[in-house]
Amino acid sequence: MTVALRSDGMVVGWGGDSEIAARNVPALPPGMTYLQVAAGEGHSLALRSDYQIVAWGINFSGQLNVPPPPAGSRYVQVTTANNESAALTSEGEVVVWGSRGGGRTG
Repeated sequence: MTVALRSDGMVVGWGGDSEIAARNVPALPPGMTYLQVAAGEGHSLALRSDYQIVAWGINFSGQLNVPPPPAGSRYVQVTTANNESAALTSEGEVVVWGSRGGGRTG
């Protein structure tokens, strides 16, 4: 599965093991764009221009259940691997959720 960020800030997806995760990109509110995207095993993440993370696809292990960032910070980067999701905060913390995450930070 592959997702890509277009130059206009929109996300496109195709192929892979999960058509749901590749093609069902959430609609954006007017005037907003995506800043970054990541594809995992059956799920995808995208960071919006308001620094909110959206997740879609198959939720085997809670990898779509994005926890709020720690107080006083915002998410600035996203990544995925297998059935796990992670994000970097503006304070340099990594928040992990899904198969091994449980919302832990470190």
